[in-house]
Amino acid sequence: MKKMSQSELSKRIGVSHQAISKWETGENYPDFMSLISLAQLFEVSLDILVYQ
Repeated sequence: MKKMSQSELSKRIGVSHQAISKWETGENYPDFMSLISLAQLFEVSLDILVYQ
């Protein structure tokens, strides 16, 4: 959507690029504060981020 690498996204929301990779593969899920940061960055509601 914003054409960011895992590394760039991780820096923007304050997590490791390994965390982003684990989220993408379903090995782990973002914590609540990371979800809020992602929603703000991508300009979507938490409902859309979590449920779609």
